[in-house]
Amino acid sequence: MGEKDLIHLSMDELYAENQKLRQSIQAQQLLFDIASLLNNSRTPEESFTPIAVRITEMAGVEGFALYYKSDGDQKVYDLAAYAVSDKAFGVNFPNVVSCNYRFPFVILPNPKAMEIIKDDEQIAARISAGFSTKNCMVAGIRTGSEANGIIALKWSSALKEAPISHQLLESTCGLIARQLDLRMIEIKNRSNHEKILVINEQLAEKERFLNNIINTAPIGILLVKDRIIHYVNDKVLASTSYVREEVVGSHFSRFYSPGAENQEKISEFYREIEAKGMASIDATLAKKNGDPLYYEITATPGPSFETDGYFLLIGQDVTKMKLVENELR
Repeated sequence: MGEKDLIHLSMDELYAENQKLRQSIQAQQLLFDIASLLNNSRTPEESFTPIAVRITEMAGVEGFALYYKSDGDQKVYDLAAYAVSDKAFGVNFPNVVSCNYRFPFVILPNPKAMEIIKDDEQIAARISAGFSTKNCMVAGIRTGSEANGIIALKWSSALKEAPISHQLLESTCGLIARQLDLRMIEIKNRSNHEKILVINEQLAEKERFLNNIINTAPIGILLVKDRIIHYVNDKVLASTSYVREEVVGSHFSRFYSPGAENQEKISEFYREIEAKGMASIDATLAKKNGDPLYYEITATPGPSFETDGYFLLIGQDVTKMKLVENELR
């Protein structure tokens, strides 16, 4: 409306225009405040109570409550935040809203929402859920096809209609609904993270269990690639008297007795593993102090052999038996 048009208005009309202007400014300020609260909050939940308080500061609003879906039950909505005006008396909200069969409330956005809430079915739904029946609106809010939250708005009985415009209410609820989506994403991410932690712990426990079996096994176990030793268990170390750092990373040839290494037999040994999946060989090794060490070795392709090329060697220390045989000859 232009300046010339305002000149011809009566005092009542000027007052009405002034009220419209004030309401428009208040609406814009409310949306700005809510958007700021949402953007500046560290978590979605952190913004809900300040938003409820901000809405109840509007003239005529006695109380506002927000509900979000329970973590464990998608048909149950828990009270997330609420605020009651200092000027209101007897305004309260239920802690939980259960929707056992179908969602009973009107869902925003809906251009006819303010009329629908007056229906007997909506009034009965509010009574059943524990809300006020008059001067009250209970509605679902959403970003998708289903409600991801519920808002409850209570206003003064002196007012015939809600003191918040339908457009402002839908804009506000749209902002909140998107925040509820973020909350559900965070919950799912936390849940997935916790599941991953549990799985990792289970895998670690299995690995510890297997390592304990391998390390305490009465046979020698080695992983080699290109005859370089990448893993040995405790039995190998006990048999050879070497420490792990002296064995891992060393070429297997280092541990043969002088002149006992037969390259032709060793090459045939590895070819047989690749061809048949298993092979055996007798190895005359030497302990760290030079004493003879006789091993009967059985080998198979190791874990991820096709990509990593590891061989799993299982060795039986037969030194005592060999020494006895040598004495009897």
